[in-house]
Amino acid sequence: MQPRDHHYYFAHAYFKHLVFDNPQYVFDSLKSKNKNLLVNFWYQVPKVIHPNKKEMHIILPVGLNHCFYESENNNILLVQMPTPEFITEVNYIGVVFRNQDNTIRYFTLEKTMIFDAEEKSKFAESFIFCEWTQTTHINLMTQINPPTKETFLKAIKHEIQI
Repeated sequence: MQPRDHHYYFAHAYFKHLVFDNPQYVFDSLKSKNKNLLVNFWYQVPKVIHPNKKEMHIILPVGLNHCFYESENNNILLVQMPTPEFITEVNYIGVVFRNQDNTIRYFTLEKTMIFDAEEKSKFAESFIFCEWTQTTHINLMTQINPPTKETFLKAIKHEIQI
């Protein structure tokens, strides 16, 4: 099955570009505790991604929320997405704002299926840790199970070495 356009394009295109194009705006705006802003971003996807295409199926932003983790050197924005249903849909987005050099790193935790070693004819749900640059998708080949905020944050911290 194909991922749902709204879900897929929010994490892999719209929000990613918003973060890389104007990280300070995203960080400051979401930090201001404007709970509606992330939902407003969510509803922009169909307007921006497919303005001339047949209408995109709108997914309600159930479960969409965010939180911050701050340290002396890094600020991490963690976005919980609506529950992923299909492969490549994202469970979490993690954006690292590095204070010392003002760089951005954009991570996702994406739903995938892996070969079930015990039952060789079946596949099992899993989640894979990925990083995006402005132009490239990098599969970091780390499976994260269970796909929780805590396990995702731990993977991010390990990747950025904090």
